Amino acid sequence: MISAYIYISILAALLIIFFILSAVLIILIRRRPGKNIEASIKTIIPIVSPLLDNAFFWVNLDGFISFANDHALKILKIDSKEIEKTNLASIFASNEDVNKILLMESDRPLKLQTNLISRDKEIIPTQLNAVLIKALNNPIGYILIADDIHLREIMNARLEMEKCKKSADDHSRIHHEYSEKINKLNTIIQKIFSAPQNDLINIIKEFSGELHNLFESYMTTCWILEDGNEKLKLIAQYGLSEKGIEKFEKDFPTSNKIIQSLDRKEVTLNDISLMQNSLRVLLTQEGVSNIAEVPFFRKDAPCGVLEFYLKNKSDSEVTKQLLNHISVLLTTICSIFYIKISNDNEVKRLHEEKTATEKRLMEKVESCSLELEELRQLQKLTIGRELKILELKKKISELEDAMPDGRQATQE
Repeated sequence: MISAYIYISILAALLIIFFILSAVLIILIRRRPGKNIEASIKTIIPIVSPLLDNAFFWVNLDGFISFANDHALKILKIDSKEIEKTNLASIFASNEDVNKILLMESDRPLKLQTNLISRDKEIIPTQLNAVLIKALNNPIGYILIADDIHLREIMNARLEMEKCKKSADDHSRIHHEYSEKINKLNTIIQKIFSAPQNDLINIIKEFSGELHNLFESYMTTCWILEDGNEKLKLIAQYGLSEKGIEKFEKDFPTSNKIIQSLDRKEVTLNDISLMQNSLRVLLTQEGVSNIAEVPFFRKDAPCGVLEFYLKNKSDSEVTKQLLNHISVLLTTICSIFYIKISNDNEVKRLHEEKTATEKRLMEKVESCSLELEELRQLQKLTIGRELKILELKKKISELEDAMPDGRQATQE
């Protein structure tokens, strides 16, 4: 089955052929006056008309049809033997349109949107082109080409369906490619986070290396904005050798250029054809089409940029979606580590505060223990003194009891 695209192309080509042949016909008619004119017309028209998949008529000056091609007979449902008895007025719904044709004076085409009527009274919306044919400046007849609007709408609908199908196929392909790469990306994430290391820089280095392989990038660079520094530092590079980098070092984006992507805060795909240096020649030869810049952040603060030199086979829509996904992912990773570092610092602060408090308490306990020991020693001394005093009082009492009564009396 011929597709709508091919059909439309063939139809356009045939229309061009028809108008060329019509021009040839007019020239021949003008150069061959006399009785041979009608014979020439009847010879040429049957040759030309089958080339068009439209209703094609040759109409005499009196309005009667002298020739109609198979397509015209089919849509009007008229037998070929009856066509010469058919007048334009019987196949047009509007006498006004008939008069417009029969009263033509210029040989410039007349375009009408009208309605034809078939033998069984079916109304056929039609786009009509009429040309007045002259010989030696004398009108001799009309050529009519009627385009069935319903058929054209059907073909347009088919064309639209094919466009929709192609679009659906493209979306399906893009979705499949995107899903495939997302699955690979998830595998990469699991691999990286299952590794026994907690350093953010090392994680980003390893992640950028895996992404370099995922995109099959010509080259990948990873830039990090160090704390307290306004310039980016190149921490990882994959793809192009150091020797190659040295050769084109002056043309590669510097940290000052890369930092502009952080200001934009969005993924960008830069066409290398717009580059104005020798690197463009190298990248073009290697099949590189775009340079993708993927900024990432932590708590809205710039953190770094991944840069991919992508080859021609990369689908721009899939790539852009995936790069946006990666930007969000890297931002999330950096934010998690920022929170982790903040939590670690808070834990460290609390631990130091706890240690200092415990030290102060131990010093206080030690001081209290010394004071308690001194009190215990003083208590022991005090108790000893009290015992000694009681002992002395007892002794005094015994001595007093042992003294003679006279002495006691004297004393009294």
